[in-house]
Amino acid sequence: MAGFAASAVPPPDNVSDTGTRPPLVEVDAALSAKQLGLLESWLDWQCKMIAGVLRGVVFRIDKNQLSPDCAAYPSSSREELQSNNSFLLGLAQQTLESSQPQILQNLEISDLVETHADSVCLPINSNGKGFIVCLLLVPRSKSQLAAVQQLLQWGGVWLTSLEQRNAGSGQTVHGDDLVHGMLQSKDLYTACVLLVNRFCSDLGCERVSVGLLERLNVRLIAVSQLAVVDRKQQLIRTLEATMSESTDQEKPLLWPSADSAPVNRLSAHQQLARENGQLAICTIPIVTETGVVGAVLLERESGRSFSTDEIKAYSDTLSGCAPVLALMADAERGFLSRSVRRISSGSKSVLAPESKRKRWKIAVASACLLAIAFFPVTHRVSARASIEGADKQVLVAPQGGYVNSAHFRAGDVVEAGDVLATLDDRDLLIDKNKWQGELNKLKTSFSQALTTRDRSQIGLLQAKKQQVAAELELVDQKLERTKVVAPFSGVLVSGDLNQSLGAPVEIGQTLFEIAALEDFRLLLSVSEQDVARIKPGQTSQVRLSSMPGQSFAATVEELIPVSVQHDGRNVFRLQAAIEPGSGELRPGMQGIAKISTERDPLIWIVLHPLFDKFRLMLWSLWF
Repeated sequence: MAGFAASAVPPPDNVSDTGTRPPLVEVDAALSAKQLGLLESWLDWQCKMIAGVLRGVVFRIDKNQLSPDCAAYPSSSREELQSNNSFLLGLAQQTLESSQPQILQNLEISDLVETHADSVCLPINSNGKGFIVCLLLVPRSKSQLAAVQQLLQWGGVWLTSLEQRNAGSGQTVHGDDLVHGMLQSKDLYTACVLLVNRFCSDLGCERVSVGLLERLNVRLIAVSQLAVVDRKQQLIRTLEATMSESTDQEKPLLWPSADSAPVNRLSAHQQLARENGQLAICTIPIVTETGVVGAVLLERESGRSFSTDEIKAYSDTLSGCAPVLALMADAERGFLSRSVRRISSGSKSVLAPESKRKRWKIAVASACLLAIAFFPVTHRVSARASIEGADKQVLVAPQGGYVNSAHFRAGDVVEAGDVLATLDDRDLLIDKNKWQGELNKLKTSFSQALTTRDRSQIGLLQAKKQQVAAELELVDQKLERTKVVAPFSGVLVSGDLNQSLGAPVEIGQTLFEIAALEDFRLLLSVSEQDVARIKPGQTSQVRLSSMPGQSFAATVEELIPVSVQHDGRNVFRLQAAIEPGSGELRPGMQGIAKISTERDPLIWIVLHPLFDKFRLMLWSLWF
C-alpha cells in the first residue's frame, strides 16, 4: 500500500499533503482481542454490504486519540493501514480533529488494480463511544457516496455494543447480531420472540418477557420459550403490570430492591416474585429519543441477583434494539393510533421541566394562530360569470328558400343596415314578371273599356288591377326580405352560413344572433348555499378566462328568483352591471367573479360550509 503516500493522493482541503502522517498514539485502553474480532466482523459485514470496497479500516477513539489497534478490510492490510504514510490513517486523523466527514473522489492510487478510487471517512459517536470509519471504493457518483455514508451511519449504531462485551460479572448479549436478526424479522412479533429468546439463553434467565406501550399501559408481546400468549391468564396480567411499573417510573427496577424504594412502587414486582418462587427480577425500560416505548422483564434464580454493571450493559444493548422495535411497532399501528402516539410524545416533550422555552414558543405561536383565525376579513363568494349584450336580437329566415350568399359570420362586428346574408330570389323574380305582365294586360283592357264606356267592364277590370297590384307589391316585399340586414350595430354572437350556401331554410329558422357591442350585462351563477348572503348593491371583481390578468368591477343589480341546474347543483342567476373600460370585452366570455359580502372571522369563512351542512343534517334528524 505504498501508493497511499500523500504524493500520490490529492488530499482534502484541511489535510496537509506534505510531511509524514501523524503516528498512532499509544493509549492505555487498547482493544482486547475479542473486541478487535467483533470490530473486524462488523467491518467485514459492512464492506460486503457495500459493493466495490477496496480497503476499509475502523479506529477506536479513546481520550480524543486513535487507538493503535484497528480493524482492517481485508485483514491482511492492517500493517499497511497502520503505517505512518497511510492515506487512510491521515484522513482518519483529520476527521478526528475536525469531527466532520471527509469524502474524496477520483483519487490516484498506483498500488491497486483500480488506479482511481473514492474515499469516505466519517466519525461515529454514540453513548460516549467514538469510532472513525474509513473506506476506499471504486469510483461512483456523489449520490452513491452519500448513500454509502448513510449506510455507515446506520451501521454505526451497533458499534456501541462493542463496549458492552464482557461488561459486569455476568453474561451479555451480542447487540449487533441481535439487531441484525431483528431487522431480518418479518414482523414485530417475530422480532420480539428473537429478542426474548436471545436474552434468555445468553443471560441464563428463567424467563424473559417484552412488552410495548399502548396508550398508558404495557401490552405483552412475547415471552421466552412460549409460542402463544394467552391474555386470559393471570400471569400475563401480572407481567404487564410489572413492566408498567418500570415504564411509569422510566428507570430500571429490581426485586429484591437494592435501595430503599417504597414497596408500593414495586408492588407488581413483589407479587410476581411471590407467585413464581421468589425469583430475582429486573425490569428495564426500552427508551428511544422520543421516550419510553416498552420494557423487558428478566427473571432468574434468587441467588443470582442483577448487579449495577449488568443492568447498565443490558440497558445499552436495549438502546440499540429500541429504534428497531419502535419502527416496527409504529408500522403495524393504524393511522389514528400513530397520530395519537406522536401527539402524546410531543406533549410529553413540551410538558417536560426543561422545555420551558419550547412551551413559550408554542404559546406565542398558538396566540398568533388564534389572532389570525379570528381576524375579520371580507367574505367573498365565488360565482361563475358570463358576459351578455344588453341588447340582443335573433335574426330568423323571413320566408322559406335557399341560401344564396353570406357576407358575415359569428364574431364579426357589423354596422346597422349591413346585409348579413341573402336568400335565392329567382322564383320571386319570375312571379314578379308574371304579375307585371298581368298588370300590363289589365291596363290595356281597362283602356278599351273606357273607350267603349262599358261601365260594368270598367268596374270589373279596375278590381282585377287592384288585385294584381297587391300581388305585385307582395312579391316586392318578399324580394326585399331576401336580404338579412343587421338591425343595429353590434357583434354577431352566432351564425355562419358560409358552409350552407344553397342549403334550404324554413320560415322562422334562426340564422344569426346579434348583440350590442358597447353595452354589456354580467350574469352570475351563485350556489344556493351562498345566495342568502347576496344583496343588490354589493360589488364584485370579475376575471375572464380570456383575460386572467385583468379584473373588472361590477355591481349586483338584481337577483333572479329562479334556480337552474348547473354541473349537477342548484344555482341562482344574478344580474350585475359591469363597466368594461376596454374594447376587448365580447358577449359570450366567461370567467369567475368574487362578490364581496360582509366581514367575518377567517375561521368562520373557512369552516362555515361544513358547519352549515352539519346543522342541516341535525335538522333532518329532528334534533
